[in-house]
Amino acid sequence: MEGLVKCSRVLYDNEISKKMKEITNLKKQLNGPKVLFKDMDESWVAREEVAKEIEKTLTEYIKGNWHESNSGLFCEDVDLPDSLEHILFNFTKDKEWSYKTGYILHDLIKTIYNSLKDAGIIDFEDEDSANLIAAIIVKGVNNHLHEGDGLWGGAILDNCCVFKCDDCGKIDNWKEDGICMECHEKETL
Repeated sequence: MEGLVKCSRVLYDNEISKKMKEITNLKKQLNGPKVLFKDMDESWVAREEVAKEIEKTLTEYIKGNWHESNSGLFCEDVDLPDSLEHILFNFTKDKEWSYKTGYILHDLIKTIYNSLKDAGIIDFEDEDSANLIAAIIVKGVNNHLHEGDGLWGGAILDNCCVFKCDDCGKIDNWKEDGICMECHEKETL
């Protein structure tokens, strides 16, 4: 009987250990990387740089591959998610998150592109169509990164930006006039 109790205890401890690792991994995925900025203005400048790089990369990619785009190979190329990963890594310095998010954005791009293609909106004979499609895809990706879409509870890059409160030293995702939300609320009371 004592052996059975020990065996049950070992199995229970093993299961708890697995669940704790799973919870830790889920928290890490949910929270994502954190990039410390001096203030909100500095974070906006950095996020705008990401937006410009993504716009440049996507526009060049779409226009450069426009004639192959009708074949369906356009969305299967690994260069695009790798380029997105590189841009995101330069912002966060988190390789795993950047890789995963680059492919999430790539899936978004494929969805937008294939929806427009299936709806017959894309004219593969018209070079101006490439400009229109590039603008639509860039807007969709940048909305996902900067403005949020409700699926992520906000914009992806917003979740990465944190600030240190000048009063209490707390790391927070909101800072105005040098102080975090809690300190701001204390001042207004």
